[in-house]
Amino acid sequence: MNWLVLAGLAGLASNGFNITNRTALKNKGDSTAYAWWFELIRSLFFLIVLFYKPLEKLDVQSLLMLSLVSLTELFSVYFFMKMHALSELSISSIISRLRVVWSPLVAWLLLGEHLTTPQYLGISAIFLGIAIVTSPKEIRKDKGIKIALIFSFSSALLSTVLKIAGNYASTELIIFSQGIIPLIVMPFVMKKGLQRILESGKNKFMHNITAGAFNIVSSYLLVEALHRSDASKVVGIYQAMTVLSVLYGIFILKETDKMYLKILGVIIVVVGVILTVI
Repeated sequence: MNWLVLAGLAGLASNGFNITNRTALKNKGDSTAYAWWFELIRSLFFLIVLFYKPLEKLDVQSLLMLSLVSLTELFSVYFFMKMHALSELSISSIISRLRVVWSPLVAWLLLGEHLTTPQYLGISAIFLGIAIVTSPKEIRKDKGIKIALIFSFSSALLSTVLKIAGNYASTELIIFSQGIIPLIVMPFVMKKGLQRILESGKNKFMHNITAGAFNIVSSYLLVEALHRSDASKVVGIYQAMTVLSVLYGIFILKETDKMYLKILGVIIVVVGVILTVI
């Protein structure tokens, strides 16, 4: 399947993932415990898939690369879930598009992929769109926006690491490996970790299952797309789907504050995203 179609479908599934997570976490949900269940569900699914595939031969370099994927995932998933707990979907969906800015920059540093003139224009448009919906004062005062900014960078780094990992292992093994370090580390860094994990599983079980299903589809398609094209292009198309999350946040979750600015901002951001993949 063409990388463009794969990236677009991954983006659509990602919208379902974002919407489910925001719905589950918006009323002071336990984002870290929720993230642990998400990692468990996804890892178990791909572990089952791996049982039906030939055993892969891994050398030390491959194992180190998969470990780096998992370590990067630990930070990315923590800030991702925290973002959904603290900020409106219609705002976080726009702010986190900064990953489209960081992604080509990280890809340039790590992979040697060069930026083009349209990409520079796209980056400028993304900054403009974000400036329309947030001010420096809001960024300083709003913890949710700060978390969204941090997530945008950690997500871009993860996408690039996933791209590199594609040279060492299959898609299924890469995605399974993502969850190993988060599953081990998270219970120990949470206060009353076991109790919180059990409570989250009890109260948010269907949300976890739904979010896990969306992310399994999104993750698989995204990694497959990354196998076929440049990280910056794939992430650009993937992120262009964000308009759906913004509209859902405004009209379904009733996040109507600065509604017209949000709509204008996301349109400009999407234009910027499109320019980054030309």
